[in-house]
Amino acid sequence: MDNQVHLALGSNLGDKKNNILSTIQLIDCVGTDLITSKIYYTPPDGFSAQPDFLNLVCKFKTQKSVFQLLTILKKFENLIGRKQNFKNGPRIIDIDILYYNKLHINTPILSVPHPKINTRDFVLYPLCEISPNLIDPVHKITVNSMLTNLQNSSTKNIYTV
Repeated sequence: MDNQVHLALGSNLGDKKNNILSTIQLIDCVGTDLITSKIYYTPPDGFSAQPDFLNLVCKFKTQKSVFQLLTILKKFENLIGRKQNFKNGPRIIDIDILYYNKLHINTPILSVPHPKINTRDFVLYPLCEISPNLIDPVHKITVNSMLTNLQNSSTKNIYTV
């Protein structure tokens, strides 16, 4: 059975664009029908004393289970050169599972949908580009509605590269 997956990718160290594009090539090997958003240039969220990010969202179909996929994505992060540092710190590449079908799980190693998705414009802008009518299984509204709600309270500068 094919599972529909949405991932968020971000990079703010090294050759950021190449880090993201190299990761996309790896992701393309674990699924089919890969679609990507444009790359977005965004200020850091949380810890602000770090370089700005490039962010992208992709969706694809895979036969991997959500935990198999998580293991593979962690290997991809290591392969691209990610080193574990402090929470919200700078990184070569970060891959987050945003959605996996309509699954809603919360474990010590994985939460799907991503628990902060409704507060992250750097995720919602590219997500709305490729799946604006996707209904969040927790908030029970479209991701486009989540972005509209967030835009009413957010003033960050986010633009495509």
